Amino acid sequence: MGFAGLQRRIFSEQRRAGAGGNIVFYGHNNILGGIFRNLSSLQPGDEITITNGVASWRYAVERADIFQVAGTSASEQLAQMAYFASTPDERVTLLSCYPFTSNTRRVAVVAKQAP
Repeated sequence: MGFAGLQRRIFSEQRRAGAGGNIVFYGHNNILGGIFRNLSSLQPGDEITITNGVASWRYAVERADIFQVAGTSASEQLAQMAYFASTPDERVTLLSCYPFTSNTRRVAVVAKQAP
C-alpha cells in the first residue's frame, strides 16, 4: 500500500518518530483494509517498528488496554483522552475500535522506545 492509501486509513498526531513525545496513530480495524485488525493481539515486549523510508525506530509494547466507550460518562471520556496527550518521553500509542465487529470499545497499545 502506498503512502496515499495509508494516509486515508490512519490518523497520526503531528509528531515524528525520533523527535520525542507521544506519537499517536488511530486506524481502522474493520474497514478500508482493517490496518489495525490484530492490534489487540500485541503483548508487552512485542516490538513495533516505524519506518519512513529513510530511517527506522523501534518501540517495545508496554501495555495494551481495552476500554468501554459507549455509554461512558464525561469524566471517563476525558480520562480516555489521556492516550492522545503529550508525554515527556518518546512513545507510540496505537488506537482502534474493539472488537472488529463492534464500535463500543477501544484498544490502545502503548509502546516506548526500545533499547
